[in-house]
Amino acid sequence: MYFQHDGAPPHKARIDQQYLNETYGENWIGINGPIPWAPKSPDLTPLDFLWGTLKNKVYRTPPVNLEHLKEKIRNACDELSREMLRKASVREVRRRLDKCLEVGGGHIENLM
Repeated sequence: MYFQHDGAPPHKARIDQQYLNETYGENWIGINGPIPWAPKSPDLTPLDFLWGTLKNKVYRTPPVNLEHLKEKIRNACDELSREMLRKASVREVRRRLDKCLEVGGGHIENLM
């Protein structure tokens, strides 16, 4: 399992990096991590696709109240298989990295 750090300034404290090193060893991605990642790079976030997928599942039929909304969110998350997440995230990262290279490292969110 890998952890991808979001690079937010409050999460870059030395104690946070120590925790990530102790918990994930070489398997974390982020600023000053064993696998470097550009700061402020939401374009390349591998699971961006997930929010649209969950939203479509949750709002297929509108929830009637807050408890129903929470239940629908839990159910939608339960329907996501590990294999689907793995395949989709690998495919999505590759697609986003290719697009980033295509535009010379520029902003790509508007092109996705």
